[in-house]
Amino acid sequence: TMNHNVAWNCEAGGIMAKGDNHKIYNNTVLNSGSRNDIIVLQVNDGDHSSSIVRNNAADKIANHRTNNVAIDFGTYTNNWNGYNESVTLNSILTDTSNNDFSPGTSSPLIDAGITISGITDQYTNNGSGPDIGAYEDGNTDWTAGHGWNVSTTFGSSWIPIHGATISGNSGFRMMSSPVSGTIMSDLLDELWIQGMTGGDVTDGTANVWLLDLAGQSWSAVSNISSQSLTAGQGFLVYVFDDIDFDNDSDLPVDLYVSGSHNSGNVSITSIPQNSFYLAGNPYTKTIDWDDISKTNLSTTISVWDDANSDWKTYNGSSGDLTNGLIAPFQGFWVQASGGVGSFTIQTDDISTSEGTFLGRTTDDNRGSLAFTITSGNYTDNLYITFGSYGNIYQDISDAPKLLPLQASPRIAAMTISDNTPLKINHLPYDLEGTHMLPFDILSLNIDTVGHFVTYDNQVTLDLNDQDLPEHITYSIMDNISGIEYNMQSLLGLNLTTESKGSFSSDYNGPIGIYPLIGEPRYTILIHYETLNQNKNTGLPTKYALHQNYPNPFNPITAIHYDLPERSHVMIIVYDIVGNEIRTLVNDQQNAGFNSIVWNGKDRFGRTVGTGVYFCRINAEGFIKTRKMILLK
Repeated sequence: TMNHNVAWNCEAGGIMAKGDNHKIYNNTVLNSGSRNDIIVLQVNDGDHSSSIVRNNAADKIANHRTNNVAIDFGTYTNNWNGYNESVTLNSILTDTSNNDFSPGTSSPLIDAGITISGITDQYTNNGSGPDIGAYEDGNTDWTAGHGWNVSTTFGSSWIPIHGATISGNSGFRMMSSPVSGTIMSDLLDELWIQGMTGGDVTDGTANVWLLDLAGQSWSAVSNISSQSLTAGQGFLVYVFDDIDFDNDSDLPVDLYVSGSHNSGNVSITSIPQNSFYLAGNPYTKTIDWDDISKTNLSTTISVWDDANSDWKTYNGSSGDLTNGLIAPFQGFWVQASGGVGSFTIQTDDISTSEGTFLGRTTDDNRGSLAFTITSGNYTDNLYITFGSYGNIYQDISDAPKLLPLQASPRIAAMTISDNTPLKINHLPYDLEGTHMLPFDILSLNIDTVGHFVTYDNQVTLDLNDQDLPEHITYSIMDNISGIEYNMQSLLGLNLTTESKGSFSSDYNGPIGIYPLIGEPRYTILIHYETLNQNKNTGLPTKYALHQNYPNPFNPITAIHYDLPERSHVMIIVYDIVGNEIRTLVNDQQNAGFNSIVWNGKDRFGRTVGTGVYFCRINAEGFIKTRKMILLK
């Protein structure tokens, strides 16, 4: 028997009764975090005829596994189940912020209960009958746990319970546990587990895996009852939405694990250089990736978001994994970089904000761009960040563009650095001239053998967020048409994806990175002015033509030039024997720091060959020539 208990502000639900023939009377459950304020009654397949559930109040009273209907066994009467009501339990109690859980004025809980011998007949109620809930009449005689207490009932065998909700559809989940040891059977009890000892069935393909760190491969769990999980270790599970094979989805379900939760520091060491590790939040609270102590580790983390069938990523300053917050029970990828990697998670790393089961940087010299690319129902995100330790080549804050755990039609946007597609590209805060960032978007279908197939399509690029330093501007150039779009005056663009053939959706190892498919259609041009020499600090003092960048180049290069006054400017490209290839500029231009991009095409739109070319400027009598090398 369990009666007269109040459970509120619990991190994983309120009351769980597991077994048969319970007596659950006059309990109140509310404010259980993201757990929907539940009284959960988990009932085995035994005799339930004498179970009695009466006079309980909660925002959700749920049956075993279905989680969305009232109890359908034994005696279930006179309960207030918020799932079926239009108001919350909190709104019909007196003042829960000051721990007054008595029914408020005109509350539907008043007199709505039923008299139970030895339970509600001990109280003098304000009305004509017992109230629903634990606080029957608000008098000073009320005591939580009336008639029983934890120590008397359970003694030293009492252990806390922690929980998580699995919602959505069938698919992969990256998980962890706040309790370490042989807990996987307990934690995953509500899910369909196959292909291993201790699961629902031993046949079929196993659907729970651990990472083999040394081999960088998945290792299927063979015995879920004996499999041990260490603190800070993540695991992968494939969730089937139809758990009881009745052709209906049983999600969401609530998972619970019993035992003392991890409370000390958790260290993960010896991650080989460039290897991935599937880590996990070891605590019952959200942790902040920015606060975690790291050695030889990339600043980027990735979490699989099954709802969107894609990765959420964060690099210490930007990304779609909000602020780098990692929810309880959440697994996440890290990667060693620069040596053997390690990290330590401490209780001090617990965030003051909540993450969702599925940060900030101290660098003052920083900035970011965030783009959303959309086509019909498909969406992807792309990020560029700037920082003191950024690099035009790959660095520890770059996030690779990861292939999905489960292939499905989509669009995939990426920038490219060192021949590696990136979701987040971390660039220097200060640089001379223009940095040219290859940029591509793939529209992808799935063929009959499961390969990705690219196709021609129209997509929309929207600037989702911009936090650029004053000395940085950017533009986007179509490498085919040569048209350069000045993004200072645009919030979005209509772009084209191209048919480039197909590629496998499979990959070696536990995680895969998108391959390079053909030539990138676009280039993002990041224009750097000299720090402290922007529009607020003056104009050039003399004419100049700077060396093109990059040089050698293929097929695009940027040419920068300075004008101390308004001038008529001509910039012409010649080949090595002096033939005019293309006029890039021939007009009046205002004073300032200027640039133009040459895409390696002549005046007829034909791509020129490998060789030496010369760029010549003539501006109000100033003449200068620079040698450029096109190298394919």
